[in-house]
Amino acid sequence: MIVEIARVTSRQLLGRRRTLLMGLLALLPILLAVIFRLGGAETGSIVGDRGFLEALFDALLVTLVLPLVALLFGTAAFGSEIEDGTVIYLLAKPVRRLTVVLGKLLVAIGATVVLVGGSTLLAGMIALLGVSDGQYLIIGYTVAVVAGAIIYGTVFVALGLVTGRALIAGLVYVLLWEGLLASLLPGIQVLSIRQYVLGIADAAGVSGRIASGTLPASSALTLGAIVVLVAVVIGTRRLAAFEVPQAD
Repeated sequence: MIVEIARVTSRQLLGRRRTLLMGLLALLPILLAVIFRLGGAETGSIVGDRGFLEALFDALLVTLVLPLVALLFGTAAFGSEIEDGTVIYLLAKPVRRLTVVLGKLLVAIGATVVLVGGSTLLAGMIALLGVSDGQYLIIGYTVAVVAGAIIYGTVFVALGLVTGRALIAGLVYVLLWEGLLASLLPGIQVLSIRQYVLGIADAAGVSGRIASGTLPASSALTLGAIVVLVAVVIGTRRLAAFEVPQAD
């Protein structure tokens, strides 16, 4: 049943305009990597190439591209069905609410992984062309982006069930909380998904090349797992709260 829900959701979620917009956003890191390479960067420059990829990952991929793509896909997973009321017909079927949520998550997270994970992989291959052991950095960054897609995607799908203004709430979280406050106030890093992603990248093979002040890898993994579980529970309970009209 999860596969069937995912199939229907993919038709609804992956509309031409939305997918094109997200695809263009995901192409930005690749374009910047190509410009960097064509701009005269010496192939195999350990400091320059790795420094560029670190800046690209930290300042663009994790800060902007990943959360925005996950936000748009995640909040849209239930968005149209809630707006037009057709979610009631979905809930009228004898399907567990958790199954419905997991089916939606499968599509939202999968689309984010394909676009942003693929962008990270290609940008890394271009930026680290000729760098010795560069594949370990590329794997580390890509694994972190996949983990981030899971965490962000789960949170934003749940957010779409909690409020009708999920897109606005998500933008406030990404741009204000993570983009400004978490960088100025280290004490609230434990509530920043971006910090989890940076910590996971460190654990996955980046080995201390992320900006200073990153959460320890164990903390990032633990907190990320907790956030995913809590978001799934909240999303499932919120979906169960929708009332199915009873026949007279």
